[in-house]
Amino acid sequence: LFLSLPIAYLLTSKLLPFIVVALFGVQTSVIELQATGTKSADSKGAEVWIERPQYMDGAVPSGWEARENRLVSYIPPYGPLTLEVPSTSPGLEFVKTDWSGHASIKIGASKSKVDLYSKSESRVSISGHELLLKSKGIFVPFVVVVFLHCWLV
Repeated sequence: LFLSLPIAYLLTSKLLPFIVVALFGVQTSVIELQATGTKSADSKGAEVWIERPQYMDGAVPSGWEARENRLVSYIPPYGPLTLEVPSTSPGLEFVKTDWSGHASIKIGASKSKVDLYSKSESRVSISGHELLLKSKGIFVPFVVVVFLHCWLV
């Protein structure tokens, strides 16, 4: 058990990109991101910030603004940002601030709401291969199988 956790970590964090490409090839995941206009009680606003992805086409959709190397959505109507994220890319990088609110993220058939509030600025990254697995609905089962295999062996 003592060695199974580090082995599971290595398999899921370091080898996962190679395993995903071997299983699925280089694919894209369609991600839809949208500010909801809601926020936690501590937040000063309902903004949603992301680092501008290098794979993004030049046009910034309605409801979003480009600010240097970032995109922000903070003024209603909140339009969706639809991205085709390559599995070999760094993915998405959210910027959490004290002005951040809730974002709706749709990956494949899965839709979730996340709170991006943070007292101090920080970043949260979701890699391209993680997005691909999530869009196929197999990320959590894959991690569980790898962990159980390492624990039982």
